[in-house]
Amino acid sequence: MNILYILHSTYPLGGASKSFLTLIKGVQEQGHTPIVVAPDKEGVAITLRQMGVEVITPTCAMPRKQFYSFHVSSHGESSYIKLSTPSIIWSNRRR
Repeated sequence: MNILYILHSTYPLGGASKSFLTLIKGVQEQGHTPIVVAPDKEGVAITLRQMGVEVITPTCAMPRKQFYSFHVSSHGESSYIKLSTPSIIWSNRRR
């Protein structure tokens, strides 16, 4: 099963990042395929790539504030969704 995760930050030192990496490791051990959309290629994104996870970053310059409010269209129009064909979409969107 493909699981698409949408992160709002790749800050590597926080507890949430460490928990997320543990979650991804468990998902991989269960035989699922995690795919991560991240705002940049730094921090946790580097670790995820080292774990063999596909990390997708926006190809155009996107202000971080706009990325925070990134959401999935109910019509499936997001190119990230079309690219990964996920069974589940998970987001840690802050509010």
